[in-house]
Amino acid sequence: MKGTINLWSDTVVAEGAITDRAAVVAGTGEKQGKIAPETNAKKVKGIALQDADDGKTCAIQRKGIAEAIAAGAIAIGDYVITSGALGRLESLGTLSPGTGSIKYIAGQAESAASVAGDIFEVNLSPNLVNVA
Repeated sequence: MKGTINLWSDTVVAEGAITDRAAVVAGTGEKQGKIAPETNAKKVKGIALQDADDGKTCAIQRKGIAEAIAAGAIAIGDYVITSGALGRLESLGTLSPGTGSIKYIAGQAESAASVAGDIFEVNLSPNLVNVA
C-alpha cells in the first residue's frame, strides 16, 4: 500500500464520499466514518486508504505512518490537525500557554509538504492538547 509503514487498519462505512488519503472522523453510527468536516475536528479515526462512495466500506489506517493530503506547508516534525472540510491536514503551528484552546492532534509529520494537495507522511497518533 502506497508507502504505509506499521499498518494498523480498520474499516468504516462511508457517510458521504471519502477520498483516498483524507482524514476520517467517527460518523454518527457504530463503524461509520466520514471525511473530517472542519478545522481541528474531533474524533479522528485515521486516514483513508482508498476512495469510497456513500454507504460503501472504506479501509482506513488507524496507527503507524500513513500518506495524507496537506492543506498547505508542513515541516517535518510538525504536529498536524484537520483543516477545513476536505479531510486535509495542516500544521498545528506554535501553541502559546494561556490561550485556553483545545487542539485535536491527528499525528506528527514524518515528511514535509510545500503546498496544498501535496502528499506527505504522518505518524498517526490521535490525541488532544489543552493549552490552558
